[in-house]
Amino acid sequence: GWDTSLVTTLISTFNGCSSLTTLDVSGFDIEALDGTGDLDNFATGVTIPTAMYDSILIAWAAQDPFNGMSPNFGASTKYTAGGAAATARAKLESTDEWSITDGGVAP
Repeated sequence: GWDTSLVTTLISTFNGCSSLTTLDVSGFDIEALDGTGDLDNFATGVTIPTAMYDSILIAWAAQDPFNGMSPNFGASTKYTAGGAAATARAKLESTDEWSITDGGVAP
């Protein structure tokens, strides 16, 4: 229920919150972010469940995010290969020039 439509930075928002067992930020409006570092260390140290992370990637790729950001979702966070989440992640990295840090493809 957070209105993030006017938020211009989310640096280290959930950094180190290792006790989070769910983190659904797919509803975050990230279009007002206005710098390449605005998602740095966003969720470092957090394990976002795969289905939830998939939703985040899909929702954020559907927006018009700032180019060149480097969000860190933590090494334990993984996405689903071969589907909409992988396509969304690829779009963020190629079209929007993001450098995403996560745990890669879920087993």
